[in-house]
Amino acid sequence: MARTIVLVTATSNSRLWMNDGSCVRLCSEYRNHVWSYDFVHHRTDDGRAFRTLNILDEHSRECLAIRVKRKLNSTEVIDALTDLFILRGVPAYIRSDNGPEFIAEAVRAWITAVRGRKTLDQVAQSGDLNVRTQTTWGMWVGGVSMKLLVHITSGPEQPNKITLGCLVALTAHNESHHVQVALAADGVHLLAPGHADIEGQGTGRLGDHIAALKEAGVEFFVSGKSAKARGYDDSLLDGVTGGFGMPDKLIAMVAEANKVLCY
Repeated sequence: MARTIVLVTATSNSRLWMNDGSCVRLCSEYRNHVWSYDFVHHRTDDGRAFRTLNILDEHSRECLAIRVKRKLNSTEVIDALTDLFILRGVPAYIRSDNGPEFIAEAVRAWITAVRGRKTLDQVAQSGDLNVRTQTTWGMWVGGVSMKLLVHITSGPEQPNKITLGCLVALTAHNESHHVQVALAADGVHLLAPGHADIEGQGTGRLGDHIAALKEAGVEFFVSGKSAKARGYDDSLLDGVTGGFGMPDKLIAMVAEANKVLCY
């Protein structure tokens, strides 16, 4: 049976109000049953405010993700949830604070749009989905061409990780595998010329990898929401095969890939 996602909002007495106005008490009974997200506000020593987006599995009490920025909005919530859906599967419920600053309506609209795509449930339930967070060269059986998706959400502050992701994508292409690169969250910075000189320890120069991937015609999918939120326009895609897209495009790419590597 396909799993659907329900976004519910929690009041101070822990009652969960559904879209039809009914009210129930819902306790998490297993992993991926109920996730909750909330923001925490604090200030650095210079007095400037910052926020953290925290996403929690209510059953295991595991912190699934923390994002820290001066400003966080619905795009950040959606980016974080997209990554977690791919890595962890789809929860039955997502609980948010009832306050207006938490952008529940925008997230609900996104979940409604994604929930209508059967591919999301297929990806979440499929045993074929194999997400790796490290390079596993042994997965390439000699002589067999694979469809590989390299998903990069890390940014310039993690030079080893982003250059490794690009190096793996380029190496796989050179070994005749079909490669696609998906950039979301801070990963969209990788296409900006200002970051070309970033170099990892033993993993090469970012600009060289990006140039080689462009020249080879490797397809890039770039999160349009992530790019817009970070001030980029269409010029970010100069010389790139591919284009901007919404989360449903990423889900479709995951469903089609033999392997997904995340950096």
